[in-house]
Amino acid sequence: MIAATESLVSDLQLNDLPVCSGARAARFLIDSAEQHVGDLCMLATGTMSNRLAATDREPAFYSRLRRLYLMGGVTHPLELNGHSVNELNFSVDPAAALSVLAAPVETILINGHTASQALFGRQEMARLQREDGPLFQYVATKIQPRVDRIYSKC
Repeated sequence: MIAATESLVSDLQLNDLPVCSGARAARFLIDSAEQHVGDLCMLATGTMSNRLAATDREPAFYSRLRRLYLMGGVTHPLELNGHSVNELNFSVDPAAALSVLAAPVETILINGHTASQALFGRQEMARLQREDGPLFQYVATKIQPRVDRIYSKC
């Protein structure tokens, strides 16, 4: 995952944007929350392990955030285009997920079922491709193969 993030940062020439993993990521989260107490909103996707590491090092970590958006979890079997979809964010590190879900901060949870309602289809892809600007074109180029793969099975 870090290689994909580094590639994105490089492709978009955001070279001053820090990319870190493991202990460095936990330290970065703690430092950012301390520098921006009450102002920082966090979007937590993927495994929640770095967030657990941050609270292990700094128990007040979450209380310094303004809001926490979580992406993870399923409440019943999830299928997209006739294919079963496994939950990959909370299930990777259940202890970390539990810690994040119990965080003392306003939390917005976007589970797999909610996210599946926001499908990105052919119409959305065509609209994206009509937009001006290098960022729109970059995103369109990166996601076109996935859109093609999803809709070739329909």
